[in-house]
Amino acid sequence: VTIFDLQSLDRTEISVPLCPSSGTCNYSVSQVVFDPGNLNIYIRAEGAKDIFQVAFTDLGPTGGSVGGNDFRASLSMLAVGGLAADMSLYGTGKDTRLAVVAQDSKSLVIIDPSTSRSVSVALGMSASAIVPFSAPGPDPNDASPRSQALLLDTRSGSASVVFADLESVETSGGLSLSSFSIRGPVDRVLPLVDQGIAILLYRGSSG
Repeated sequence: VTIFDLQSLDRTEISVPLCPSSGTCNYSVSQVVFDPGNLNIYIRAEGAKDIFQVAFTDLGPTGGSVGGNDFRASLSMLAVGGLAADMSLYGTGKDTRLAVVAQDSKSLVIIDPSTSRSVSVALGMSASAIVPFSAPGPDPNDASPRSQALLLDTRSGSASVVFADLESVETSGGLSLSSFSIRGPVDRVLPLVDQGIAILLYRGSSG
């Protein structure tokens, strides 16, 4: 991946290789998520069992050299334990988390990027897509919105979906998941989050 400072185009770009120079890997980047609050970029590549994290360090107004940049980029890996199919960022500051679905291991993985600590929860189904949304949690006395997600499969033909209370997964595990059967495999999902709905397009059907 290559990074430019758009406010100072006279400075050189910074290239961050996802593969070591001596390696033979050839990743295809399929998703990039930005976390400006923590100065991080998360990159998902097809066939990779890790999420690539590019962290930026602000060197300050006097830190850069002439013609150079005033920030430094460093690469690290966040382990998923399975082939990452989709990811979504939620939370703020030190409570920022990365939710990842691993399709081959049929799991939801919650990663704390600041510590690389992860919690993996079995879904009981294959999932390849995350649709994040906010809604009140299970406690009727707490009406404040919580980070939630709809997890579904658009690749291997699963006829189930899972709703996940993302903020509770780390402490409650599978108790934070609710599974529902649907009428058939899904080809695509159209999230209309502002309207509070998601449209599922079924395979081989006009419905």
